Amino acid sequence: MNGTAGSVWQREQSINIGVIISDGNSPEMNPGTKKYKFLVSSGGTREKIDEVRSITNSSTGELGRLVCGALAEMPGCEKIFYVCGPDAAHPDTDKADVLPVSDADSAAEAVKNILSKNYVDGIVHAMAVSDYRVKSVKTSGGVELERRQKIASGKDDLLLTLEATPKIISLFSRLAPQAVLVGFKLLCGATKETLIDAAFDLLQKNNCTFVIANDKYFITESSHKAYLIDRNKNITEYHTKKEIAAGIAVKIYSTLNERRA
Repeated sequence: MNGTAGSVWQREQSINIGVIISDGNSPEMNPGTKKYKFLVSSGGTREKIDEVRSITNSSTGELGRLVCGALAEMPGCEKIFYVCGPDAAHPDTDKADVLPVSDADSAAEAVKNILSKNYVDGIVHAMAVSDYRVKSVKTSGGVELERRQKIASGKDDLLLTLEATPKIISLFSRLAPQAVLVGFKLLCGATKETLIDAAFDLLQKNNCTFVIANDKYFITESSHKAYLIDRNKNITEYHTKKEIAAGIAVKIYSTLNERRA
């Protein structure tokens, strides 16, 4: 376990997974440790405008990659299903089964397929799924254009009609009600109170166990400020992607351990 993950692990005094962490190293596996499977979604999706152009949600998938690494180092981790967008960073662990997707529909199908065939203990839905997809493209004169090919350049203003995509997070509590579910909420330029309230609303609507709340204005290459909110609206603050990833892994394992007690 890396230094950041180890320090976050040690700060969580409530966790008890049957091992004692005294030196910040990876915990030894106990013979009776339960085997766990996880699903992590990561990266951004693309929604086609035509066969060449698309609308994208920007996300590197780096946080999802780190979450996989943190989960893989925890006791009993057997497999991680990593559902990722086209440009997402891939995890370094051989415990991850990488499943690339392109748009919201393919992401939803991948999730349904995984959860219909596997018992998953924890889900981290970090993917930046597009909230909208293109329904039609028309000229300013109202003529609808064929999207199954490249729309010719040189046209004046085009009008794109968007429609809402299915909310993938709503699938998890229905298809895997047993799983510890971590959702994500991203806002831009919001107050802390507004951000926390929005994250808690997401948690309640989708029966999440935890939600990570973050603001785009506080995400840089070297720092990533975020808050983890639980069902009692308790808040844990993190300042880097590594801290967030390690904190998520600790919270998931702590909750699974409490359920087994």
